[in-house]
Amino acid sequence: SPVEEVLAGIFARVLDVPRVGVDDSFFDLGGNSLSAMRVVAAVRESFVDSEIGVRALLETPTVRGLSRQLYNWTEADELPEVVRLRQGTGDPLFCVHPGGGVSWAYRALGSVLKRPIIGIQQTVDDGERPRTVREMAEHYADLVQEEQPEGPYDLLGWSFGGVVAQQLAITLERRGARVRRLVLLDAAHVLESGAARPADEEFDEVDVLRYFVSKNVELPAPPELTSREQMVEWIESRTTLAAALPPAWMISHVVHNLGYNSELWHGHTPDVFNGAAIVFKAADEQTDPGYSRDWSPLVAGEIAEYTVDCAHNDILSPDVLDVYGDQLTAELEGPVDE
Repeated sequence: SPVEEVLAGIFARVLDVPRVGVDDSFFDLGGNSLSAMRVVAAVRESFVDSEIGVRALLETPTVRGLSRQLYNWTEADELPEVVRLRQGTGDPLFCVHPGGGVSWAYRALGSVLKRPIIGIQQTVDDGERPRTVREMAEHYADLVQEEQPEGPYDLLGWSFGGVVAQQLAITLERRGARVRRLVLLDAAHVLESGAARPADEEFDEVDVLRYFVSKNVELPAPPELTSREQMVEWIESRTTLAAALPPAWMISHVVHNLGYNSELWHGHTPDVFNGAAIVFKAADEQTDPGYSRDWSPLVAGEIAEYTVDCAHNDILSPDVLDVYGDQLTAELEGPVDE
């Protein structure tokens, strides 16, 4: 259809490929959650009455699927607590959001895993926020069991998401459920609950914008900028990417979550999970004093540990997943001791 022709052209332009079929998956062709923002920006420019968002592309990543969602979307649909990042057969892998509260980055796992991937997120308007990591884990256990009433469960968390995933595993275990696999991607726990947060863990909108941009293009270090507007103006003067950046409300949401979740993280004393765990550590990341990426005191079962040659923020990037994806797949799909 004419609409599908326009969408296929947008896919091809963003992905820099000569042709896109109506049933080709954007992500199978090399797209990721950040390039998806560029698609969404181009779609909304071409179809001015559409409020399509990134989640629509995550859940329906083909030209045909997206064309059917074009006018059935509002910004209120963009950040649900549960988002399906990949369809598939078999038991799902539940992925807990990192500190920013958004689970889009886990869509990259679809390049190496063929099972359903479900992200757990913090919504923009989620009522009374949890006061502790334990309260958060209790709520997320409800969400997980609504999606999959019976175990066994497979859980994964990156960064702060790993801390929550470990407590989520304990919560499900205490409910009588079996957690089959717990995967921790470069997650660190605080050694002394209640310790003051370091100054470099304070993030603002400029920091978050800089992160999103750095994942798309190489830009020189920006000057000292103090507002989102200044940062966008600086980006626009150097790249056309600014139109694809997340909207202001989402940037604010991420900044708020980073601060809030950091407080929860520093106030949390983890319990011991009775099962086993799979741990991937970023080799280029130095663990600061007061933190530990050694989970052996907090996991009673066997720990399979791997070191990945990358930085913390790159552990879900496509080129890095190409390096350790086979190990992750083998651990998640292989036999498990009962």
